[in-house]
Amino acid sequence: MLRNFIVVFLLLFCINTHAQKQNIILLDSNSRPLIGKNLQVFIPDSEVDFKTALNAVYQPVSSEVPNFGTHKNSIWIRLTVQNNSFTPSFVLYMDNPTLDEVELFWKPTGADTFNRQLLNKEQPLSVRKHKGSDYVFRLDQDNTEPVVYYARIKGEQPLILPVSVNLPNAQLAEMLKKSWFNGIYFGLVLIMVTYNFFIYASVKDSSYLYYVMFICFAGLTQLMLKGIAFQYFWPNTPFMEQHGMVLFASLSGSAGLLFTRQFLNLKKDFPILNRIILFALIPFAISIALIPFSRQLSFLFMRNATSVGALIALLISIYVLRKSRKASVIYFVIAWCILIAGSIVYLLFNFGILKYSTFTNYSVQLSSAIEMTLLSLALASRINILEKEKENSRRTALRLARENTRIVKEQNLHLEEQVNKRTEELVLKNEILNETYEDLKQAQSKLVIAEKMSSLGQLTAGIAHEINNPINFVASNVNPLRRDFKALLDALDRIEAIGLKDGTPNESKKREIDQYKSEEDLEYLKTEISYLLNGIQDGASRTAEIVKGLRVFSRVDEAELKSANINHGIQSTLVIVNNLLHGIQVSVDLQECPEILCYPGKLNQVFLNIITNAIGAIRERHGQAEGGHLEVRTYPENDQTICIMIKDNGIGMDETTLSKLYEPFFTTKKVGEGMGLGMSIVFSIIKEHNANIFVDSAVNEGTTFTIKLNTNNN
Repeated sequence: MLRNFIVVFLLLFCINTHAQKQNIILLDSNSRPLIGKNLQVFIPDSEVDFKTALNAVYQPVSSEVPNFGTHKNSIWIRLTVQNNSFTPSFVLYMDNPTLDEVELFWKPTGADTFNRQLLNKEQPLSVRKHKGSDYVFRLDQDNTEPVVYYARIKGEQPLILPVSVNLPNAQLAEMLKKSWFNGIYFGLVLIMVTYNFFIYASVKDSSYLYYVMFICFAGLTQLMLKGIAFQYFWPNTPFMEQHGMVLFASLSGSAGLLFTRQFLNLKKDFPILNRIILFALIPFAISIALIPFSRQLSFLFMRNATSVGALIALLISIYVLRKSRKASVIYFVIAWCILIAGSIVYLLFNFGILKYSTFTNYSVQLSSAIEMTLLSLALASRINILEKEKENSRRTALRLARENTRIVKEQNLHLEEQVNKRTEELVLKNEILNETYEDLKQAQSKLVIAEKMSSLGQLTAGIAHEINNPINFVASNVNPLRRDFKALLDALDRIEAIGLKDGTPNESKKREIDQYKSEEDLEYLKTEISYLLNGIQDGASRTAEIVKGLRVFSRVDEAELKSANINHGIQSTLVIVNNLLHGIQVSVDLQECPEILCYPGKLNQVFLNIITNAIGAIRERHGQAEGGHLEVRTYPENDQTICIMIKDNGIGMDETTLSKLYEPFFTTKKVGEGMGLGMSIVFSIIKEHNANIFVDSAVNEGTTFTIKLNTNNN
């Protein structure tokens, strides 16, 4: 009996020793939570199929929780399991919900083909045997033969593999521990969200709203990191499981930066820091925008933006703390320090620098929970500080109000005295201003009269010149006409004398008369007399036309609105200035226009002033030489508007002159040539007619004035 026991013991010892050398996982009634050192790994340079992985060379793993880092392609692990327990059921569990895909291959004892089981994030939980987000594989062995398992693992985040092989009940107990911890964290998030949201509803402080958004999205991010969100919130929406991490982490980072901006009052107190915070929001927006296009690139943007954003928030809060020294800012700085410290621990764990443990695995959640608590305390402290500041402000305001009341009472008497004194001074100054205003009005009237007299002088000179020509023509024709008439009378007398002679034959009398007519060229005298009479008639007609034009232009007796034809006023004005147009080519295009209600005499004054200025500008540029051109045109723009265009190719005006064109007393003429009221009078007359005047001018090119008159002017 003893011999048989020794043989069995040695046999089991040898089997166990051989199993250890072969990295065989022996299952018994004891729990085996971590089996990392029993794994073997194959990391290919590219994506390979199962056949290639089956024949590959695997390397042993030296850590209980191996960290294989990030890989673009899938990696393969191999493990050998031998069931020595009392039950054929056990499970393979990989505690890393961030893995994208795990595919398990094994060949049952006595089978010719490999079985295959695939779990990935694209599968809804409804198709999984285990209704959870963890990678759990049910493996059953009916005998004690070792079975080799191959697992293909793929993920964009670091491939950290806390792998365990346990009995179902033992594994369920391990998973319940994890659920308890996540449940506590989720409960803390709900409490913080509910509590601070009710505070926001009461105080209407946007800092609380940003804080609620921050902890909501941060809590969802942590629950997604542990797979809880997929299991309980959207079990049949794999898209959220694939992209929700980037979305919620980006929203959490953005809300955290906005909370920092609002909590520290950066917009008002530190504008430069406020712009830095707003600039730090851009990478989060980019990461969200990249979600439909590249999951890996959006995750990279999110991770870097989160690191940089947290560092910016910490540095800014430290800077504000140095400036303000407020208790709320101290809580704020400590909270961000703890969060960043927890993130650094988790980052070192991801890169394999720190070993796997409950602390390293849950460092971000732990630091996040502490940060939420401290930030809530910071908000409460901020409210207390604001209440104290508000109370101090009320007391200060009350003290200042009482002081102001006393000062106001003292000042009222002084102000009444000053007001009375100032009122007397203002009354006196007002009387002086009224007198000055009356003097200015009289001076203005005198200046206007002087300008009118200047225009009247031009008018008189034009009339004298125009009437002088036909009068000279008449005068020069009078003497020849008198001489011709005398010769004609003499001829008649001579003919009569010859006809009265006695004894002279009739034929000889006739010859004598014809000879006399021939000598005196009586036929030519008749013709010349006819031409002279025609010249006198033409001169008289021209004189009448000039007088008519003068009467149309002046219209001095018209002080009321009258219906008039604009073309008649233009024609009469051109007659008046005709003596100034020598050497200047004039183009006149007067289209048929309806009569309008206007002050004809005043409009003629407008035409005269503009045309006179145009002639002066032409003379200034061209002198008395050829090349000057004046264009006058009228045309109906539409049924309600008549346009008058006066264009010249004179010296033109620069911007300075155009800006002062209608100012009284502004002139570019030499001293004594004008008083600078011509265009001012033009502008006032145009406004009196509710019309518009436009000017377009360029230096050394010319000027164009366009006047638009309303046909229904009232």
